[in-house]
Amino acid sequence: MKRMLTGASIVHFVLVSVAIISGPAYGQSLQIQQKQTACLYDVNLDFLYLAEAEGFSSGKAAVIPNEVNLAGAAEGGNVRTLGLNRAIFNFEWTLPRGVGVQIALRPDAIGGNGGPVVRELDVRSGRVIEPMPSIHLLDEYRISIKKPSVEVYLGVEDSVLESIRVTPEVLGFGLWVRGPEKSMAVGFSAPKLVTIGNSQADDSLGFGLSLLSGRDERHDARTAEPAHFGESPSKRDPYWGGAAKFGARVLSGSKVVVSAAMIEERQDGAVTRIQWYQAGVRRSVIGSSLAGLLVAMEVRQLRESFKQESTEISDVSLNSVGITSSVILDAENSVLLGFWSGVGEIHPDGSVARSLAAKGVQAELGWRWSIEEQLELVAVGSREWRRDAHDVGGTIGGFPHGDGRRSAQSRIAIQLNYKLGGQI
Repeated sequence: MKRMLTGASIVHFVLVSVAIISGPAYGQSLQIQQKQTACLYDVNLDFLYLAEAEGFSSGKAAVIPNEVNLAGAAEGGNVRTLGLNRAIFNFEWTLPRGVGVQIALRPDAIGGNGGPVVRELDVRSGRVIEPMPSIHLLDEYRISIKKPSVEVYLGVEDSVLESIRVTPEVLGFGLWVRGPEKSMAVGFSAPKLVTIGNSQADDSLGFGLSLLSGRDERHDARTAEPAHFGESPSKRDPYWGGAAKFGARVLSGSKVVVSAAMIEERQDGAVTRIQWYQAGVRRSVIGSSLAGLLVAMEVRQLRESFKQESTEISDVSLNSVGITSSVILDAENSVLLGFWSGVGEIHPDGSVARSLAAKGVQAELGWRWSIEEQLELVAVGSREWRRDAHDVGGTIGGFPHGDGRRSAQSRIAIQLNYKLGGQI
């Protein structure tokens, strides 16, 4: 017996289609009140121009230490890049009874940039501890079951430590703790486990737990041999870890996040144990329907230790603080402010037997212009200061400069972001 469409059902379908025409980013909760199967898509294209502010930094430009050379960057010369930063195609299928399937495709991973591993563009300066995650054609995938108060999921976490900054990451800070990225995870999340006070205030407490594989481990690589079953990712690197997150929405809009994560992984013959800790708060200080002020502060810590026979590898640590704010002038324009500070003990170039002190700060000032709902232009300028301990004592500048090093540099960046979402 065929089901006939009534006038009410047609109106309901139209309203649902309009509500999701600007589909949210991958991994975010979708507020879709419908029972039928639907496929949502989201296209995100980022174009980036990055250059040294030569008028404020004397001499040659600082080298950006990424594994993939920037487009048009000459070693020892001025660092500039102009072109595609990211191309992400997200798809999400919503099925009856709360079942969802999500995948993220990265066509910019095809072809490589001079090496077998293609990574996210690294816009940090100076020596860093955590490498940028790699990108694959099938970059992320996720299967979930959502109920009113809890979600159970299996898949790849883009970022285990939730960032609560209110400015886009255009010019990265080299001493910022990033946390596990692109990690295989199995877990559950209950963002509104307990409601606080009046339900109309939307104040709540949430909690989440997950089992993590190593950093940058998607569990999508394997080998096969005619004589046996081959090797799975978990056999090649059998070490696992976990993460716990506590979140709260209080005071009519303030968000508080406390997280911790730990993993063990095999790295160059050594077993590495890495621990991350995070605490942050974000609040709308003043605001109206068209203008306001958003402020966020986040503290992160990293501890990394190594175990390897007959080889001494020094422990590594890093502490970082980030304060960001967005002054919303109107529906299209915002002023962006950011301050970052970091201090730690990291391995010097070419040696892992000991760790040397490093400290630095970075200040940012930018402008965000939202053109309609699909197009966004961000222009940011930064000034960064950094000093690293020297092998023979004392400190040196943290940025390469010709045959030596300097302590300060200035950079500018312009990012064009295009988003398009809808339903198939």
